[in-house]
Amino acid sequence: MSVDLLFSEKAVTVLPDRFPHLIEDQPEDITVRTTPQIALSFDIVDNVETTIDVLHPVSGEDRIGVIGIKDSQVVSEFEQYFQRLWTDAVPSLE
Repeated sequence: MSVDLLFSEKAVTVLPDRFPHLIEDQPEDITVRTTPQIALSFDIVDNVETTIDVLHPVSGEDRIGVIGIKDSQVVSEFEQYFQRLWTDAVPSLE
């Protein structure tokens, strides 16, 4: 399994100190990069599904849900967006 994690610089500052060790202890190939800002929190799973976090309307720090989308065109758009962010992001935890 291969996992690519892209964090905003702000998110990296709140990760627990043990996070690098958690990554190292996993048998999966996990790559982490950071970028100054990510406008939307989302996941892409096997280029088949994307999930989008729904932020709480009153407290932007909390999420109240996740929307799952399996439409191949939408998943492709999110994959392309992720790849653009990934290309410009800075490798971390190497």
